[in-house]
This record gives sequence, structure tokens and C-alpha cells, in this order.
Amino acid sequence: MDERLIGYIRRNIELGHRPEKIKRILLNSGWNTEVVDAHLKHALGFKPKGSFVDGIKREFGSNAERYF
Repeated sequence: MDERLIGYIRRNIELGHRPEKIKRILLNSGWNTEVVDAHLKHALGFKPKGSFVDGIKREFGSNAERYF
């Protein structure tokens, strides 16, 4: 698996882009259909652990709420 491609797909999913759009862009950029399908499947199986707030709390400590 190409980690750069998986990262690209995950970032775009997080930004709200639909998998069909990401696939179309990658195919138009010259990527192979089988490669794109395999990487999309892998990336979509990814489930982030915790929420955005949990990430902030890890970064700033348990009292992160007072910063916002």
C-alpha cells in the first residue's frame, strides 16, 4: 500500500469529499483503477480513535475546555 495515497484519501474524506469524487480525481490523474479501489477500500476501513475534542484534550491536557 502507498501510504501517501492512503493519506491523501483520508485527508479528503475528513474534509467531506465523497469517495466517488476522490476516485474520479485520482483516475483522471493517471492512477490505475485497481490501485485506487484497493486504497479507497483500505482508507475507508480506517476508523479514527476518539473525537476531535479528545485529541485537543490529549494535546492541551484535561483542562483544555478553558482555552476555548
